[in-house]
Amino acid sequence: MSLTPERAQELLKELEAATGSLFSPTVLPVLLRQRFNPALEGRILKILDAVLRDGIISDRVKFLNDQRRGIVVRDRAFPFERALTDTYVARDLQAAREYLRQFHLDFSELPSATGRY
Repeated sequence: MSLTPERAQELLKELEAATGSLFSPTVLPVLLRQRFNPALEGRILKILDAVLRDGIISDRVKFLNDQRRGIVVRDRAFPFERALTDTYVARDLQAAREYLRQFHLDFSELPSATGRY
């Protein structure tokens, strides 16, 4: 069952009011067209987890200086701490974006932002 364009616009307005600026303006229409598909959600979460789990740094020079002195990582998923090794390569924001861009073909079957509901 597809939504009428009028109903889709009503739902988008309600969703935007409920979520505020949490999502890019192009995200909610795609999620609505996909009916908030759990399989799509799982694919997105898997990709985001891969880039966010290790963290993203904002200042590479400061990070490298701190890394030489020693950094201890506390992950709430595990009951223990671990020292960050010198071989760890942190992603800055640009590297994280590039990492995410490599997955754009995984979502090529999704309709464009101007697609139908």
